[in-house]
Amino acid sequence: MKAIVIRAYGGPEVMKLDDVELPAPGAGEALVDVAVSGVNFMDTGTRRGYTKAMHTLPMTPGVEGAGTVVAVGDGVTNVKAGDRVAWFFAWGSYAQQVIAPATQLAPLPDDIDFESAASVMMQGLTASCFVSESYKIQPGRVALVHAAAGGVGLLLTQIVKLLGGRVIGRVSSEEKVAAAKSAGAEAVIVSKTPGSRTKFYRVPPNLRQTAAFAVKHKTAGSVHRCAVKLRQRYLREETSPPGSAA
Repeated sequence: MKAIVIRAYGGPEVMKLDDVELPAPGAGEALVDVAVSGVNFMDTGTRRGYTKAMHTLPMTPGVEGAGTVVAVGDGVTNVKAGDRVAWFFAWGSYAQQVIAPATQLAPLPDDIDFESAASVMMQGLTASCFVSESYKIQPGRVALVHAAAGGVGLLLTQIVKLLGGRVIGRVSSEEKVAAAKSAGAEAVIVSKTPGSRTKFYRVPPNLRQTAAFAVKHKTAGSVHRCAVKLRQRYLREETSPPGSAA
């Protein structure tokens, strides 16, 4: 089969299309024909060597995708040959076939195409985790969503809205404002970093309580500082320490 292989860490030029032979799936594994491979920001880190503690060279990058099960190993009962599936973490997904842990495979309904499934698994689960594990959004609560025009941010905004919450989005440029608003953000902040010059699109006065979601930030402190600045300028509320759910 054909696969993208990297034999040294570096730029895009280290990715080469090559012939690769996969073994039969082992216990708890499934062999899947890859219809669509998901492309994520972490893949660039893999190419540069940031995840080398998790694998050895040569290797095939990519962890997300969708396709059809070809065969299963011993002990696999949740999927069978012919099943349409999607996954969010199986190394080697930049290939025509991948061997994936069967527990990583999610059955794919007939009305969801492979392209949609492969594009939403990792980002969708990340967004879902923010509103179910990091902070359980409640009807009427307001989420300050960072990187609101990115993949996770757009999904997070829509999920918050579906749960009855409201969203203030934060983006890095004017060009991204429309995307954030189209996903459901009621107001948008344009700011590259919490300490940079900031443009506030109108924040309705009835958006009084803010929960900060760190979608694409280096530290929780920077997220908190942005939330504090927003509150001080528009919401006129008392600030809370980092780590608290506002």
